[in-house]
This record gives sequence, C-alpha cells and structure tokens, in this order.
Amino acid sequence: MPASSTGSEETPSSSTTKCDGEPDIFSNPVLDHLNKKVTPPDLRKDRQFILCEELLKPKYSLYGFKTADLTAVLPQYFRNSTQIRYELKKLIVRGIVEKKKSQSFYTVTGLGWKWLWTSITSKSYFENPIISKSFKEVLIAIFIID
Repeated sequence: MPASSTGSEETPSSSTTKCDGEPDIFSNPVLDHLNKKVTPPDLRKDRQFILCEELLKPKYSLYGFKTADLTAVLPQYFRNSTQIRYELKKLIVRGIVEKKKSQSFYTVTGLGWKWLWTSITSKSYFENPIISKSFKEVLIAIFIID
C-alpha cells in the first residue's frame, strides 16, 4: 500500500499545462467550430516545420499571406493549396493564425508569433542537437562493434 494515498490529492492530467492547469491546446486535439477534432501541429514533420518557418518571414507581417503564396514558395512540400489549408487549420483553431475580415489574407497573431518562435528555436537549437550529439557516438560505437 502506498504511504500517502488519500483520495483528495490531485494528479495532473496530460491535457493541462504545468503552470495554471489550463488546457494545453498546442499538444492536444481541440474541437473546431463544427465540433470536429483537429490534431495538434507536429513540428517533427518537415512540411509543418517549414510552413511555420515560412509564416514568420517579414514579407507576410504587413499584409499577411494567401495559400497561393505559400504554394508558390513551398512546392516541394505542398502539391496544392488544400494541403496547406489542412496544416493551417491546425494553427487557426489554436489562435496562431487568423483570417483578415472580409479579405482572403491570413496573418500570424501575437500569440502565434510567440508560440512559433519558441517552438522553432526549441526544435532547432535544443531538441535536435542534444539528441543527435548525445547518441551519435554511442550509435557509431554500437554499429562498429557489431
């Protein structure tokens, strides 16, 4: 039996943030306006990572962007604008990107800038280099020995 197992202790769930107990909308599925589940953005996938990097470029900060603009710039990752809209929907329902009223342009919100910069720099400078450097020598040693 556990030493202190009282029924009144709260255990943090996987759908809350560590600081306020608010839902973590960036790593869990959320519902859109039609009550359809929208998966979270996954920056481990190259096409989503490249799209997020593209959205932060200065040329989109003033007037915004259209899906056609992104299709023209990223043809090696997206074959048509439908694929881009699918990825953008993940960002729109979380408040990272919003559509300008009565226009066909999208813009990155203030929250979006913060989240995108944090996520991109975290992946680029911390997650990938740490994983690759720490295991590179171990993996080389394993494959050389075998």
